[in-house]
Amino acid sequence: MKTLSLFPLTSPMAMFTRIAMSEVPGIEVLLSIIFLILATILIGFIAAKIYRVGVLMYGTKPTIGKIIKAIREN
Repeated sequence: MKTLSLFPLTSPMAMFTRIAMSEVPGIEVLLSIIFLILATILIGFIAAKIYRVGVLMYGTKPTIGKIIKAIREN
């Protein structure tokens, strides 16, 4: 449960459950929030790059190789 409460995809529910069931050190709550914020920012940047590549490749059929190459170039 401790690992799940620090993993960004499951941290909101797992940390809430841990807090409800037992004492959780404040540093773990803070770490959970920081990891969640960092993961959100990172996924946002990745999604923006993929979207930009998709817009630039409008009209051509994208392959995985072309998408990865375009992301690395930008």
